[in-house]
Amino acid sequence: MDKKNIQDVVPPTQRKSIRNIPIPNRSNKNGEIKRNTPPIHKKEEFDFEERNTRPRKNNIKKYFILIGSVVTLILLFVVFSSFTSATIKIKPKIESSTFDERMVIEDLSTRENNESLGYRIIELAKESEKIVEAQNEELVQEKASGEITIFNEYSESNQTLITNTRFESEDGKIYRIQESISVPGYTESNGEIIPGQITATVYADEEGEEYNLESGDFTIPGFKGQEPYDFFYAKTETSISGGFDGVRRIVSDEDIELATTELQEDVRNKLLQELNEQITEEFYIHQDGDSFSFDNIEQEQIENSENVKLKLRGKISAKIFNKVDISNKIADNIFANYFSNENTLIENFENIEFSISENDLSEMLNASGNSNFIWQVDENKLKEDLIGIEKNLLSTVMQDYTEIQTAEAVIKPFWVSSFPQEKKKIKVEIVR
Repeated sequence: MDKKNIQDVVPPTQRKSIRNIPIPNRSNKNGEIKRNTPPIHKKEEFDFEERNTRPRKNNIKKYFILIGSVVTLILLFVVFSSFTSATIKIKPKIESSTFDERMVIEDLSTRENNESLGYRIIELAKESEKIVEAQNEELVQEKASGEITIFNEYSESNQTLITNTRFESEDGKIYRIQESISVPGYTESNGEIIPGQITATVYADEEGEEYNLESGDFTIPGFKGQEPYDFFYAKTETSISGGFDGVRRIVSDEDIELATTELQEDVRNKLLQELNEQITEEFYIHQDGDSFSFDNIEQEQIENSENVKLKLRGKISAKIFNKVDISNKIADNIFANYFSNENTLIENFENIEFSISENDLSEMLNASGNSNFIWQVDENKLKEDLIGIEKNLLSTVMQDYTEIQTAEAVIKPFWVSSFPQEKKKIKVEIVR
């Protein structure tokens, strides 16, 4: 068979594409032929560019919004986390009991038995006066008297000053104490000596107004030439007054008696007011009728007048107890579940009846009543123990606090799971 040359091969008729099919012409109602031409998409090139640029700009904008949102959330998280705080609500242990207890008590400055209940003595002095009419005259010879405070910078031991110990004023006048006293020794704090001190009544050596003294300093002449002379001294606590030697108008005995009752009551009220102002709520002040003492009433002549000024000086010597110490001592005697390292406080302390009695061996504080004993929580220590720990470890910490019955903590913000790192951001609330 003869081979055909390639040029002799005629390709088949090419198949028509729909794109190659001509669109027939159409005529309108008037017979005019209207050529159909394919529409020209003038905006095709513009649309192509817009489709290639707009999505890209929108995506970048979305990325910025997303990143900004994430950064904002992180900043908010950091800011709110820096304001972390915690509140722990605790319910202390409470026991109720009726009691009638007697406790051995001792002055803390001389206490020898550590098992006894300690107290401190506070002494205050006040004056009151009244103007009354004088009806008589008489020769009067009286010695001036007043309160001084004696200081001991010589020894850490107590120093006894015997009856009639002399005190010399700056102008050389002599005053004496009429009973022996024990001046407490000095103490030290941060390398500084704090002198021991005690208040006592002194009386002028002689009668006369020249011994009356508003204020002044004193030395102890009995120590002159000895080392203690420079380290024992005294200052007036009240004015020294009442000295007189001569004729003066006097008040009748009846008026003196009435004025004495009135002035004693006024002095007593002044002493109690000052005592309550000086002693804080954490202490119990024991005072009774024996706590007060009064000097004899003094008469002071008023110049160019028939009236006389009556003056009365009084003093209180009260025992001061710590309320928690009393509560602990009673709780130790009556509660089996009381531990020696715990602190309690009797509720409504003012409703408890107290009295002091003595026997041959010791002095006793008697306490009777019915009250709740509320276990005390060391809030400062609790806060320190909670700093930075995980909230789920709260129950572990509470095992060391036998005085706490229940505890519940709330930490803010809510996503923080541990207590703040600063003690001041932890709040303790006591609930009942």
